[in-house]
Amino acid sequence: LPIWTTDFKVLVNAVATNLSSAVASLGGAMFNVKDPTYGAKGDGTTDDTSAINTCLFDADAVGVGSIVIFPAGTYKLNGALTGRSNVSMVGFGATLNQTHATANTVTFASATSGARQVVSGLNFTTVSSGHEIHVTGGAVLDIENCSFTGGAGGGDMVRLSHASADANFRGCSFTFHTSGTARAVYCFTAFR
Repeated sequence: LPIWTTDFKVLVNAVATNLSSAVASLGGAMFNVKDPTYGAKGDGTTDDTSAINTCLFDADAVGVGSIVIFPAGTYKLNGALTGRSNVSMVGFGATLNQTHATANTVTFASATSGARQVVSGLNFTTVSSGHEIHVTGGAVLDIENCSFTGGAGGGDMVRLSHASADANFRGCSFTFHTSGTARAVYCFTAFR
């Protein structure tokens, strides 16, 4: 699948290799939500929920190490995305804007592979009473360089609702629309 219009090169064992081949050699694959196969627009007006969920599903079917790329844009969501246990989500100037009144932006359940999932470079915005990231099972997440803006609807920005959920945060920011009951991070059990 095409990732960008440019064929980026990386060094693998001192050999210049295109980025898609490098990721595939590690046992995963890259998927772009804007690829015509999926059709996400990222224009801020089109509901991209179904397109992104289909992309996440396809990436999960490939197996551990798959990466779903979110190119620059504002992805309007009118329902929850289902985070997949084998899939990392990486944004490049991308915003996930939840417009549904009660839906979570992304819900993660148990990690079937035991592998860490990465959520990186995404901006989350919502006025929903749902959570921006909700971990309902034993998922293991690294959340890096993400920004969270919300709180108006009372939903937590990140909610870990399962005793075996694990999340590490690096370089994230949390901004509230209003004061209220929303929290930046809520943990079911002890937080480390």
